Amino acid sequence: MKKPILIITLLTGLLITTTAEAFDCDTPTIQEAFDAADLVAVGTVITKEYQGSETEKKDNLAVVTLKLTQTWKGSATDNLTIDTYDARCGLLGCLGKTLKLDQEYLVYAEKTTDGRWELSDALCGRTRELAQADEDIENLDTVAREATIETFKLSLYNRIILLLPVHLFAVAAILVITILLLYIIIRTRKK
Repeated sequence: MKKPILIITLLTGLLITTTAEAFDCDTPTIQEAFDAADLVAVGTVITKEYQGSETEKKDNLAVVTLKLTQTWKGSATDNLTIDTYDARCGLLGCLGKTLKLDQEYLVYAEKTTDGRWELSDALCGRTRELAQADEDIENLDTVAREATIETFKLSLYNRIILLLPVHLFAVAAILVITILLLYIIIRTRKK
């Protein structure tokens, strides 16, 4: 009696199990990362300080300052200060990116609502050591140029749309004045 129950239990367990999936993250395309970021630049880490309480230090919260050498998007001074977490590795893999002193990086960063900078999607983003960013570097000039053209087109379109009512009003006013003048001229000539 115990053998059939054991066999049925094992077969049921095999039939209803699902496959387990490890954490997977899709790295965004260069275009997607560029569009999502407020700043895209190359810089060298010149300072790194762990911040906050002992708990935050344990969580590897660091403030990293980079000396920027090239910028494709956004405006920043020569130095950029970013809040970041060092990579933490455990059973689930590594989370975050560790930015090392004197190392050069391609950085995709976002500005927070309180005005601080942080890495765009630190876990799956495109921020990386410059030596590993050849594809990005090759394409960023084109991506930035296309973004500038799109921004110009939108800006021009918005100006036209915003000024259109003013222009229409001016044209309508000129038309009304012209019609009134013609009416007055025609009436005075008939007398």
